[in-house]
Amino acid sequence: MKGVSTVIATVLMLVITIALAGMAYTIMSGWLTAQTSKAIEVTDVGCRALVTPNGYYVSIKNLDPSANITISSDLTARVDSVPYNLATCTGSIAASSTVNCDIAAVGGNGGTLHKVRIIGPANAVEKSAAC
Repeated sequence: MKGVSTVIATVLMLVITIALAGMAYTIMSGWLTAQTSKAIEVTDVGCRALVTPNGYYVSIKNLDPSANITISSDLTARVDSVPYNLATCTGSIAASSTVNCDIAAVGGNGGTLHKVRIIGPANAVEKSAAC
């Protein structure tokens, strides 16, 4: 019984290994770019229940070192799953910068825990605020 020579078998294994490595690199590089492009982080969230108007404040950081995030079109705010506008924020968040925004939502009673969720172009971040 004849088989494939060891030289041909070795070349085939090398070609298959290089092709798999190339495919893995292509997939991972696209995935990593998608995960870091215009990603956000919520650094602080809290309640403004004792000031007028009631609502919440949130600090949003742009994690992308090279692209701005347009607040009106790229970001959405939700408090306890109800959509709200980022009331005091306009324009954009510069690359690697942080902005402070107010959410014009009625705060809860004292000691109530609320989920504040900021949805960005690449990810969504949820934090809790006790009001």
